[in-house]
Amino acid sequence: MSDLYYCKGAREERTASLAKRQSHHSKVPWSPMIRRSGGSDIKERKLLLETAMTNSTCTQPVDKAISKDDPNYGRPQQGTFTEARGQRAQIHVHKEMLELCEIIYMNGEEQEDGTTGILFGDLFRIYTRISDKVVGLLLRARKYRLLYFEPEMLFQGQNDEEPILLLKPMNQIYQHFNENNGFVLNS
Repeated sequence: MSDLYYCKGAREERTASLAKRQSHHSKVPWSPMIRRSGGSDIKERKLLLETAMTNSTCTQPVDKAISKDDPNYGRPQQGTFTEARGQRAQIHVHKEMLELCEIIYMNGEEQEDGTTGILFGDLFRIYTRISDKVVGLLLRARKYRLLYFEPEMLFQGQNDEEPILLLKPMNQIYQHFNENNGFVLNS
């Protein structure tokens, strides 16, 4: 029998699972609940928490006011988990943009200059099977100058005949992605 405590089987299996769980808990020694009084115990715990927070390497104290002109304004502090999560998310989005360019390249029509184009309606029908974020990825890819389309925003049905054009041949997009471990703005 597995160590899982949730069993979808017959009633006997669920009963056996419950018995196993109860026998596991009976091995834990019982200890009476300790009541904590208000007063100094809370003050001591608060002091311990404050010292732990000041000694923490996760955040750094901000001694001066941050101006909006500071290049680090609106960014997480270096070395924090927040910064690491943001970097992982950015890498993931860049891979999705590369995948979008690949879908356009594979399903679009090649132009005489070596780039590829596809109609938004066709791309929407193809790519929504992969991801529902097609319009957001198109906007992000346009920001990174990977592709071009005319309207500021694309709407399904309304802009189905709008052409989406890759601005570079696919081998240059791969090269740029591999050299920079992602895409760089203004390139």
